[in-house]
Amino acid sequence: TDALLNRGLAEMDLEAYEGAEMDFTRVIQYRPDLAPAYYNRGLARFSQGNYTGAVSDFSEAIKLDPATAEYFSSRGAAKAAEQLYQDAILDFTAALDLRPLDLNSCLNRGLAYLYLKEYEKAEEDYTRAMDIAPSDTTAYLYRGVARQYLDNRTGACDDWKAAMNLGSEKARGYLEKYCSP
Repeated sequence: TDALLNRGLAEMDLEAYEGAEMDFTRVIQYRPDLAPAYYNRGLARFSQGNYTGAVSDFSEAIKLDPATAEYFSSRGAAKAAEQLYQDAILDFTAALDLRPLDLNSCLNRGLAYLYLKEYEKAEEDYTRAMDIAPSDTTAYLYRGVARQYLDNRTGACDDWKAAMNLGSEKARGYLEKYCSP
């Protein structure tokens, strides 16, 4: 099983997701109690656009090991890809409870809040993300979006300017569209 698991991981690195999925499936046949095998098969399925299969695998990994933040974060991403934003938020929150400085879970939960038009919560998550990683352009960019929807044009423009100064071309477009005099 170790060889199959390692080969699956190597295939993931090579973006050979179908082969990786088959290897992780074989590991699970031999070791149905091995959470990383379900997790990695979930990643392979996610990478192939099989979000339902990914959610199932991440759920199994969580049953076997409920203390690993990555499992919740990945399941949240798969649920968000299925447009199940409320469910995704619950998973991102669980990941952040386990690992409060998890930047990806914070950014992804903020995005789910944006999709649900919960702009204040999105703004809070992006502010939190800035505390975790002060030079993350995504946090500035999308906090600007949240602020735009909250009718805080000055704050939005300041965030987009900061994102642009950190290298975001997308922020430049927002500045030109919404912040030009």
